[in-house]
Amino acid sequence: MSADRETTEQAHLIHRHFGDFDEFCENVVRWDLDYRQIEPGSFDSELLMAGSSRIQFVRARLGKRIIQKGAPPAGMRSFGLLAARNIQIFWRGRRVTGDDLFVFPVGGELESVTQSDFDVVVVSLTEHAIASTCQSLALPDLDKLLNGNEVFRIDPEDMRQLRRLVLSTSNGLATNAGLVTVDGLGLVADELSMMLVRALSRGQRARGREPSRRRTRALKQVDAYLAEHATRPPRIEDLCRVANVSERTLEYAFREHYGLTPKAFINALRLNAARKALVLANPETSRVSEVVQPQGFWHMSQFAADYRSLFGELPSATLKRSI
Repeated sequence: MSADRETTEQAHLIHRHFGDFDEFCENVVRWDLDYRQIEPGSFDSELLMAGSSRIQFVRARLGKRIIQKGAPPAGMRSFGLLAARNIQIFWRGRRVTGDDLFVFPVGGELESVTQSDFDVVVVSLTEHAIASTCQSLALPDLDKLLNGNEVFRIDPEDMRQLRRLVLSTSNGLATNAGLVTVDGLGLVADELSMMLVRALSRGQRARGREPSRRRTRALKQVDAYLAEHATRPPRIEDLCRVANVSERTLEYAFREHYGLTPKAFINALRLNAARKALVLANPETSRVSEVVQPQGFWHMSQFAADYRSLFGELPSATLKRSI
């Protein structure tokens, strides 16, 4: 690599613990993320992120169950694997296990629900790097390898080697910041690209148990309805009517996907909306009641108790920390 390129291109490293999920999202460079906490308790997370123009390497540990929405880095292909076999995630409407490798679709939105004590590694590589790797291995291009699929059950030995590589890379970056150079990350990109493409070429489309199409469709319809009626708590019968399912089917879908009843899920969404409003409010000119009433909260004592149960702090504490 020329000296001119070394001076114009820089590598970056972030390794921090976060107690606030909005702050966590803001620090994930080049990703567009929106988190909503749906499990009670203080948010505790750890982010390790190293990157250059060729690679974005992310390891994220999340202590609480989270709904994640957003999009991966533009112009790159992103691959995810769970840090241990006993971890699961609902990713883009299907269950992903520790034996699977999942590939983010180009232009596709990230939508996932994590479990407690979640730990994931996501590697994003340039289109050029992936194309070069496919060519060097005499394989078809990535889209032909994927054949429209997003989740692959990887050969056990390939997965062991891949997980060993990403975890050793994570540990090395966390303990030796001197490794984070453009040249050093370039070597990491080459090794990961080779192993990821080879594993995909020998993997099979994951055929694990998936939610029924009816329940998946119902959840999408309810999600759209809730987004349009964010300030007015809907009745369960309204959601059943919108999704054209019975109350029993709706509850089963919510418990399977989110681990919550529809009522508990709606309350969590409303509390997250209130929290976002508090984070954006001016603590010098705003009162908690004024900020959260547009979200449909009128009984302040009950609101404060529910808020503290979910986020581990009073709404007044969130307001004091706001921008």
